[in-house]
Amino acid sequence: MNMNRLWILTAIFFVSSIVAGDEDAQRNQTSREIFAPSDKPRPDYLKTIRGEVFGQKITRVTGDRGTQVSDTNILWSQPARHIYSMVAAWDCSDSLLAIRNAGASKIDGSGAYEWLLAIGPDYRKKIPLQASFTEFRWWNTKPKRMLLITPDGLSDFDPVEIQTVPINLDKSILSQYTNIGLSSQGNLSDDDKLIALIGTHRQTGIRHALIVSLEKSEVLAQIPFDIPRLDFATVSPGGRFLLVNGEFTAGEADRTRVYDLEGNPIGQQWDPYGLPSHYDLTTDREGREIAVGVAKSRAPGIDPGSLISRDLESGEIKLLLRGGYAMHISCRNLKLPGWAFVSYSRIDMATYPPFNNELIAVKTDGSGKFRRICQFQSESDDYWCQPQACPNFRGTEAVFASNWRVAGNGAEAYVVEADMVSE
Repeated sequence: MNMNRLWILTAIFFVSSIVAGDEDAQRNQTSREIFAPSDKPRPDYLKTIRGEVFGQKITRVTGDRGTQVSDTNILWSQPARHIYSMVAAWDCSDSLLAIRNAGASKIDGSGAYEWLLAIGPDYRKKIPLQASFTEFRWWNTKPKRMLLITPDGLSDFDPVEIQTVPINLDKSILSQYTNIGLSSQGNLSDDDKLIALIGTHRQTGIRHALIVSLEKSEVLAQIPFDIPRLDFATVSPGGRFLLVNGEFTAGEADRTRVYDLEGNPIGQQWDPYGLPSHYDLTTDREGREIAVGVAKSRAPGIDPGSLISRDLESGEIKLLLRGGYAMHISCRNLKLPGWAFVSYSRIDMATYPPFNNELIAVKTDGSGKFRRICQFQSESDDYWCQPQACPNFRGTEAVFASNWRVAGNGAEAYVVEADMVSE
């Protein structure tokens, strides 16, 4: 056999193997088969690999602890990851990815800004987020800008140009409260006009939800919640409702109640426990505002661990996907409506088959359609190593945390190409 013929046959075999692998990956993405965890080695910093089971590209975007963050005098620490599944990690242009480099220090040992902005599309360049704040949220309608929450109030911040524009709320109202913030999980309305802040009244000690018009720079309502525990509160995507989660009756945790923006209850408390829990909010294709989360309790036709939605106005529950344990949900893909990005737990497969330690995009219309995106490879019980995946606004990428099966390794951030399209 001459060398030209051998080269041609080798090339044909190689291409055929790739095509066959792509076909297997595409078939696996919509399968309910149980897949063993991949043993693919942890990628080096800024290196991209292709997932063996579902075929999507995965890039590690944070470095080894103690190494230098490129283009800065800052060292990588751990955990180094995004905030949380239901808090947008990207700005609305999908060009800036916020990463918390917890406990960061400079090369000379002095302190450094903990937050970094990784600049897409390759995330090689990082710049420090040079601002002081207690919490922040990316604006849904203002590219490359964020809302900062500080003890002194709110401001509109440009993290690239480092420019701050104060949002002038009535100081006589804000001064009545301490610990004003978002309780880690609140979001702006999709049009950026409203937000709900939580604060503790200085005189009474009672927690309040402050409904703030960001459009008018005005506190619209101060709603008291004299309850055993208030975990978080948020305005709904369409700005019609206030959701409050916590313990309304002593001993009954993880309940949700829906109110109008004046504090009047809408429907009944969501019972029983965690129905749903770890939810994010979105608007479905019919214009209904819904919570998408995991069912922690059994309900008619619904097993614990299943992914469900709940209509904010009617309280109606709908099964979205059965199987696995849908631990964390994100609907931050505002430009790809109709899908929820779901982080399935590393859990007993005999009890919760077939999805395990993986990211799945699920349709929110109740059709049962889903697409398996990647395996997380995280095998740590450390909270910060929980993947808690969050998509970008277009739903084309998602960031997740993982220790990539490396014992003693802390949380690192990985970006997977979701390659989703609107249907």
